[in-house]
This record gives sequence, structure tokens and C-alpha cells, in this order.
Amino acid sequence: MKRSVPSSSELALLHQVPFGVCVVDQNYEVVLWNRRLEEWTGKLQNEMLGRSLQERFPHLKDKRYLRRLEATLAGGPPSVFSAQLHPYFFPSPLPGGGLRQQQTVVSSLPFSSLNRKALLFTVEDLTVSAQQLERIAGLRREAVKEIEERKRAEQALADEKERFRCLTENSLDLTLAMTEDSAVLYQSPSHKDLLGYDHGELEGTCVVDLLHPQDRSEFCELVSDLLRDRKPRSLICRFRSLQGEYRFMECNFSDLTGHPSLQAIVIHSRDITKRKRAEEELKKAMEIANAATRAKSEFLANMSHEIRTPMNAVLGFAELLDTLVEDPRQKSHVKAIKAGGKALLALIDQVLDLSKIEAGKMELSRQPLDLRSMFTELLEVFSIQVSKKGLSLELEIQPDLPRTMMLDGPRLRQVLYNLMGNAVKFTERGDIRIGVGWRKRSENGKQFELDIAVEDTGIGIPLDEQERIFEAFTQQKTSLAEGFHGTGLGLTISRRFVQLMGGEITVQSRLGRGSVFRILLPNVETAEPACPEERAQEGTPKLPGLRILVVDDTKSNLILVEEFLQGSGAQIVTARNGREALERARERIPDLILMDLRMPGMDGFEAVSILKADTSLNTIPIVAITASATESTRRRAMDVGCDGFLAKPFQRSALCSTIVRFLDSPSTVLGHKVQKKTVMAPAANPPVIPKQRATELLSALEGEPSERWRGLQTRQPIGEVKELAAEIRELGKSFGFLPLQSLGSDLFEATHGFDVERIHDLLGSYPDLLQKVRRMTV
Repeated sequence: MKRSVPSSSELALLHQVPFGVCVVDQNYEVVLWNRRLEEWTGKLQNEMLGRSLQERFPHLKDKRYLRRLEATLAGGPPSVFSAQLHPYFFPSPLPGGGLRQQQTVVSSLPFSSLNRKALLFTVEDLTVSAQQLERIAGLRREAVKEIEERKRAEQALADEKERFRCLTENSLDLTLAMTEDSAVLYQSPSHKDLLGYDHGELEGTCVVDLLHPQDRSEFCELVSDLLRDRKPRSLICRFRSLQGEYRFMECNFSDLTGHPSLQAIVIHSRDITKRKRAEEELKKAMEIANAATRAKSEFLANMSHEIRTPMNAVLGFAELLDTLVEDPRQKSHVKAIKAGGKALLALIDQVLDLSKIEAGKMELSRQPLDLRSMFTELLEVFSIQVSKKGLSLELEIQPDLPRTMMLDGPRLRQVLYNLMGNAVKFTERGDIRIGVGWRKRSENGKQFELDIAVEDTGIGIPLDEQERIFEAFTQQKTSLAEGFHGTGLGLTISRRFVQLMGGEITVQSRLGRGSVFRILLPNVETAEPACPEERAQEGTPKLPGLRILVVDDTKSNLILVEEFLQGSGAQIVTARNGREALERARERIPDLILMDLRMPGMDGFEAVSILKADTSLNTIPIVAITASATESTRRRAMDVGCDGFLAKPFQRSALCSTIVRFLDSPSTVLGHKVQKKTVMAPAANPPVIPKQRATELLSALEGEPSERWRGLQTRQPIGEVKELAAEIRELGKSFGFLPLQSLGSDLFEATHGFDVERIHDLLGSYPDLLQKVRRMTV
């Protein structure tokens, strides 16, 4: 039988392929053997054509292969024989030895030139070099690494997206991303719960349209600033909900317009509506509380004024009677009136002090204080009461106790008066003992701990009430305390004062056995001792030819001033209100005006303002005399133009000392040496120096004296106060300006007796006097 061969076109195609191709007929005789097989096997096509493939490769006779080949020949699927199944179908040696690794695919293939079925063997060379294997392995490792990194990145991105989703979907805060033009790019799901907007509903809308109209301009301005400097910002504004309700949001803005993927302004907002409402409610409550505080302060101020006004007459006339009465019995009655009046004033001062402490406005003023003198005064005050009750009173002071200390004398004195008053009141038999000791706290010996104890043998205090007695308006409730009356403020104020001084007050007591109240002040400083010079004696002022206008709506106060100045030679002119004061001042041109501040019709503040605005009257010195003895009243009086301030009730010595500060007189007034004045016509003006001399005096005062005065605002060592007093006294004398000379003399005198309150008041008047000199330079 003649053998058939493939067509030329089929041969040309099969010879060009890069793998081995062999075609056999159904008897396994070779019909085609391409060039790739020639190269691999070394057997040429001519040698192979027409020969049985099974003869050349006996393993093809294996039944395992034959079944698969016959199935393929019968039109079944191709059979694949890999290197793992059989190392080769067509053995071909490698250049270096060994056989090639092959994969053979056998499929049925009818050729046009064959009238019988044929099998196509397609042989692929799987053999590669070591270099190629290493390169392939490297590429594989890189590919695996890249795939792993990509998977990790994809997982991280997925985790980040999940975290972002969890945060935004579960956060109570709102997250909003918008463009530079305020168009919404993204809204967190929390908008639904808080404002009612579905997720994505706001996208594309303008954020400004969601804001309260009053907040829009500030919002736009903030966005503009944010885009300019890229700095984060915060803003509280109101967002409109879907229902039309506005909610307060605290917004934090971040500029991410430069971010490669986000390119937006991100706003994180927190709902603070409840907080804002609470703040509004708190604000209203504070306003109510402040109104109540103001009402209480006004009430206390009015009460103080209403009590001080009549007490000025009571104590003033009692002082006059004390100098006129000779009968011992009548004199004791007068002293009882004075003692009762002072007790009433102490009561109102305690109420005012408690109000100041509660308002946080109480301030301490530490001044040099002679403790021994203070305790001597304390014994003198209570000696009569102690004697009447038949008690023994003892004072024991540690011998080496420093004589002078920096303390708030008036406050400490008030505390000791309260403790001594209680000891005397609640002790019917036995004794009262005051003990004073100290312990050094610093190496230089200037700081120490002061320990003061007030001990009595009175009714005692039960243990369960020993803390309660320090509460305001609270008194002991035992049967032993029945019949003892009081306000219950003394111990409350005493504890507050001691705490303000940085110390503590404690009590130890046994019912029916007595009590010990102990004051412990841990940080007390010593002060310079005063020079023991003799104090000036008080006398009747001599003011012949001087005219004084006294303005007061209470007739008794007018009479009191006239009585205090009786025999001085001064001419007293009176007025009952501000309008009358203006008329009298214009008619009589006084040398000095004593002006009450609270009067019906035109009050003193308005009258002083009008007088100081009148060029013909504005040089007359005006001293405010008022029962409103508060610092705010004093400042207001000075602001409207008053030159001095004197609180009611006042003593005669204080009135006369104030007068000579603003008037010169021909002789000694209360121990002050003053220049003689030539008495002119009734319309004599107060002392004024030429403008040039006033300028020179002002320059001198604004130098070292003012520096000394500023240094004495926190501490007032007696030596430094004396130096200032001597300096301003000499300046007043050399410039012929009596008010300055008088102030220096008064201040020098106050240092002799350690009169701390007087020193404080005189130092406080220095700025007013400086202002008066300044007005003369205009």
C-alpha cells in the first residue's frame, strides 16, 4: 500500500513551530517528523517516515499508553504525558549529558492528504538551565513577595476602611468633608441620629445653608482664614436639623485640600446643645445669685449707714458730755452710753465683715503691731467687767517675745475681743487667763510661729458642739448656756479672720469645766521697733477767721460739728442738702466744705461734681463725711472730686486732724505746728501756691517720696514710714504748702503711738493730695 504524506503547506507550517511535532497514522507509522525532533533526537525525517513509532520507542506498546492513545485516535480528548508520568517519549540528550524533560500532548488530527485517522504528538521541551532556574526562582520570589505585600496592603486598607466605618458609624460626633466652596463631599452616618439627615443626603449641598443665619459670616471668615494659613481652627455654631431645630455644635476644622486623594476641609463636630443650655441656665442662676448678693450688700450698706448716722450723734455727744460731766455717777452713765454705742457698731461691723468674707472681698492689711500694747489695752477694756463678776484675769507673755510684728492688727484685735468677750460672758467664777508664746521658724529669726491661748473656767462646751459653734448665727444649746444671748457671729468671723491670716483656731473644752481657745499663726514676721517718743497732746483747734461749710441732712450731726469746733474761732455755715450747699458756697465762699454724701434731693456726689466744675469754687477743699464707710464709697467720692474722706461716727480728734490737713491756722492744732495765716476778708480761699512752684513741688513729690509710698503698700516698717513723713513734711514747709506739711506731721505722730489704722488712712490720702497738687499745675 502506498504511503500518504501531508501537503506541502502543512509541512511548511509544522516545520516552523518551536516544539517537536510527530504525526503517525492509526498503525503508528510516522507520517511527519519535524525539524525540532530532528534536532532533539538526531534522527532525520527521511529515516523516520513510514516506520513504526513503537519500534523506535518500545514503551509506547505499554497498555497504559495504548489505551489512552487509542481513545484519542477514536476521537476522544487529547492525552497529556508529562515528565512526571514518563521522563520522555522521544529521548534526546542534552549538550552536557542527560535527557531533556518533556511534556507530550497527543491529539487526533485528520490531514487532508490522509484518508485515515492520524495522531499528532506535540512535544514541549521543559528543560531549562540552572541560570534560568535561578532567575525564574528569583522572579518567583519577587512575585510572591510583591503579591504578599499587595495582599498585606489590601488587607491594611480593608482594615483601615473597616475602622473608619466603625468610627464614623458608631461615633456620636459628626464628621463632614467639604470643598473649598463649602460643598459637602462626605457626611458620617451619625448625622441621621443627631440631625435627621440620611447618609449621603447632604452630599453636594452647601454647608453654609445648614447654619444659623447669625453664624454664617463667622463660619465663612474662618474657612477663608483656614485656607490662607492652613492652621486648624475651632468654632461654635448652630446647625439646622431636618426638623428645623438648631443645635449648638463645637466644630474643629482641618485643612486637607492638599491631600493627594482627599482634597477637602474636614469638620469634626460635637453636639454641645445640652452644655450650652446648662451654661445659659447657670448664667441665669448666677445673675439671680448676683442680684441677691447685690441686694444683700445694698441692704447691709443701708443698714450700716442708718445705724452709723444716729450713732455719730450718740457717740459724739457722749464724748462731749464726758468732758463736761464731773459727777462720778453721771460720768459712769456717759461711759455706759459710749460702751453701748461701740458695741452696736461692732455688731454691724461683724455682719459686714461676714458678708465681705463670703463674697471673697475681705483683704488683710499687715502692719507693724506692738503685741504687748494690744494685750494691755485688751486687759483695760475687760477689767471692769471682770471685776464686777469677781473673776481673776491674768496675762502671761513669753519674756523673749518680739515686741513688734507684721500682723493685721484690727482683725487680730477683733478676734481676741470676741474670745475675751465670750470668756467673760460664760464664766461666773474662777479665772480667765491669756497666754502668748512663740517659736522661731527661720535661721535669721525674722519668721516665727505665734501661739495665743484664751482659757476660762466657764460653763464649757459639749464635744458634739465644739465644731458647730464656729458656724454663723449658731450658739451653744446646752442648758448651761440658757440665758446667754448673742448673734452667734463672733466665733464664725474669728475663725475666718484667722484662716485669712494663714492660721487656725481650735477649741478644747469640757462641759462645766471651762474652755481653751487657741490661735496658731505659723508664719509671722518681726517688724522694726518704734522709737519711744512722746505723743503730742490733744487740744482745741484755733481757727479764727476761717469759714467752714457743713452739709448734712441730720440736724444733730450739724450741731455735733459745731460743738466739736466750739471755741476754735471758726465760722460755721450749715446746709441740709446739696442744693443748699451750692447756694451757701456761692454766697459765702468757704475755706473748707464738710460734705455728707447721702442726702434727699441733690446728694453730696452731685453737689461735689457741680462745685468742682465751677472755676470760681473748684479750689475749695471738700471732705466727704459719711456713714457709708466702704472702700467703694471712698473711691467714688474721690472720683467726683472730694479731697478727703471721714467715716461716721468720728471722734473730735479725727475731725480736727482732718480739718487742719486742708487749712492753715495761727497756732498749734492738736499738736501740729502750722504756719500763721493773715486773716483776709470773709471770702478767704484755701491755700494755693503759684503754678510754677506747684510744678516744682509735683516734680519733687513724684520722685523719691512716691517711690517710698509705693514701697509701703504691702509692708509698712515704722522706720520707713517715719522717713516718708519727715520728707513730705519738709517739702510742705519749704514750698509753703500746709496740707502737705500737715500730712507729714500727722503721719509722724501716728508712728509714735503705733497707730496702725491711722498710718494706713494717712498713707491712703497721699495720692489724693498728689492729685490736688497736680490740679494746681494746670
